[in-house]
Amino acid sequence: MKNNKKNEFDTLVRRVVETESIFTNDFASQYELQTLVRFMPNLASASVLDIGCGTGRMSLRLAKIAKRVVGIDTSGYSIKTFLDQAKKERLHNVSAFAMDFHDLPNKKKFDYVLMVNVVHHIPDIDKTLAKIRRILRKNGTLVIYEFNPINLLYIPFLVYYKQVAIHVNREYFRSNIWALRRILDRAGYSPNSMFRHGFLPTILYNVSPLFLKLNTALNAVPMVNQFCAFHILTYKIRSYE
Repeated sequence: MKNNKKNEFDTLVRRVVETESIFTNDFASQYELQTLVRFMPNLASASVLDIGCGTGRMSLRLAKIAKRVVGIDTSGYSIKTFLDQAKKERLHNVSAFAMDFHDLPNKKKFDYVLMVNVVHHIPDIDKTLAKIRRILRKNGTLVIYEFNPINLLYIPFLVYYKQVAIHVNREYFRSNIWALRRILDRAGYSPNSMFRHGFLPTILYNVSPLFLKLNTALNAVPMVNQFCAFHILTYKIRSYE
C-alpha cells in the first residue's frame, strides 16, 4: 500500500480515537462478533491472523476466545493503539505488527485468516490471496467480512463520516459478491459458506432492537437481500499443497 494511503489511514484513526471510544462493548459490536464467530468454530484451539486489523476492534475481542491472534495493518498509529489496548486489557495471546499486506510470512501457521472490510483496500488482491494460501494450515479457513458496494446506504454513510476518499475507489466496486467469487475461484479457493449480514448499518442496533428485526426481515426477502450491508464469506484452499 502506498505511503500516502498509509498516512490517510493514520489521520483517520487519530481523528476517530480523539473523538470517540472505539472499544466500547455495545450491543451492535457484540452482535457483529457473535455473527462472525459462528463461521469460526473451535476458536479456543485456533490461531487467527487478522489482515487489516486496524486498532484491534475485532482482534482484541477474538483474543478473548481464540488460542492466539496476530493482527497486521499498514497504519503504524493503528497498531500502536492496538498494542496499548491489549496491554490495558492484559491480553497475552495477541500481537500486532505494522506491515504491508504483501509481506506476509510463508510459514503455514494459521487456522483462520480474517479480512474485515479490507479487500477493497488491496489493489493487488491476487497477490495477497496467493500469500494467504501459503500461511493457512491444512483445512484452514479464509474469512472475508466485506462491504457490499451495491448497498445504497453506503455512499451517504461515507459522506457523513468524511470517508469517501479513503474507501470509494475501483477496488471498492470490485468487492461486490460476484466479482469476489470469481477472484477467489481464480486464486484456488473453494466456497465453504456465505452469509448476508445486515441491510441497515448495524450501529442502529444500539438505538433500538427493532432495527435488528427489520434487518433480519429484509435479508430474508429474495432480490432485496442482494443489497445487504455486508457479506461474510468463508473459503477453503481448493487443492492444499
